[in-house]
This record gives sequence, structure tokens and C-alpha cells, in this order.
Amino acid sequence: MTATPDPSSFDAVLFDMDGTLVDTEGAWFDAERELAAAHGVTLPLEARDVLHGLDARGLITTLRDRYGLRADPVAFLHELQDTVIAHLAHAAARPGADALVRHVAQADLPRAIVSNSPHASIRATLTPHVWATQVPLRVSVDDVAHGKPHPDVYLAAAERLAVRPSRCLVIEDSVAGATAGVRAGATCVAVTFGDLPATAFRELTPHVVTSLSDLLPGP
Repeated sequence: MTATPDPSSFDAVLFDMDGTLVDTEGAWFDAERELAAAHGVTLPLEARDVLHGLDARGLITTLRDRYGLRADPVAFLHELQDTVIAHLAHAAARPGADALVRHVAQADLPRAIVSNSPHASIRATLTPHVWATQVPLRVSVDDVAHGKPHPDVYLAAAERLAVRPSRCLVIEDSVAGATAGVRAGATCVAVTFGDLPATAFRELTPHVVTSLSDLLPGP
């Protein structure tokens, strides 16, 4: 059994946001489903796992190629942003998010939230959560050429923190996000929350836990 990495043994901690620190996946999928229906496409419930963690380009490509969406991509993404923001302010923090973020902050480790979401969505998601002020650096898909599963957002975060990617710990909940972290050269912990089997991450990382609390020091 592979030991869970200790965040304090790294030079920086990079947190994914959607699904990892805040349970936003329901809000995003509800918005995607609602908007797709308005454009004549019915998304099955199984599409939630298919769309999970994709950046805007990957989302549009999948909706088009797999589900037959024919909407203008730019217009659809603008509509989606407006639709989802109202839901994000009500998204609950994942159990253990507060304690883990505060633990990393108290250790004075450089840290960032690294997200496939636009900055507007990041603000809407994090504003209700007091603990989020402990991570002032937010790196968005808006800041790079390619979102996850490309490594760009994690490489950008490491550069802004002046830390080598290989000395960063990435905490992720999606296969796309874990792929981005590994491609950036970081150590990645995948958190399943019981939503995905550990085998989903088998080819990416040996570090798989079921909750954020597993990353906290024991009593």
C-alpha cells in the first residue's frame, strides 16, 4: 500500500476547486443539462461522469461529438456561464476542505487554487467560504492556452509561486485534473469521495484517498 503524501513535505500545494474543495459538479451538470435541453439535446444522467473535469474546449467537443449539440460554441459557453453562476454560491464545501486548507496555510506552504473554471466562476464558488481567503492565488483556465487535462494551469501556478512543478503536491478529484497534474510533473493525490473507483486513477497516480481528511496528520 502506498503511503499518502504529507502536504508539509512539499514546497507548494495546488488545490483543484470544482469537486475537490467545493461540491460544484451538481451545479455544473444541472446547468449543462438545462442549457443543452434548450438547444434540443437531452443529456442522460451518465453524461455527468463523461463531462466531469473537462475544460470548455473539451466540454463543447464532447457535447457536439457524443451528444449531437449544434449550438454556436462561443454563445453556448456564455449562456452556460450565466446559468451556472447563480447555482455556485450555494455549493457546499467538501468535508475536510476547511481543515485541510487551514492546515496548509498554518504550515506557511505556498499554495494556489488551480481550476478549469473561468475566474468569474471561481469567485462565485469561493466567496461564501471563509477558509478560501487562506488561498489568495487562483489560477484559472482563463490564464492559459489549454485547460486540464493539459498541464498548463498547473505549470502556470508553479511558476507564479516560484516552485518547481516536481516539488508541488496536486490535489484532484477528476481523471482530467489528475492527468494535468501528472503531466506537469507534480505528485498528485486523487480524492474519490466514493464517486469514482480508485481504479479510475490507476494509470496516473498510486496516491488515491477517499476524503480530504486522509491528507491531514493523524491524532
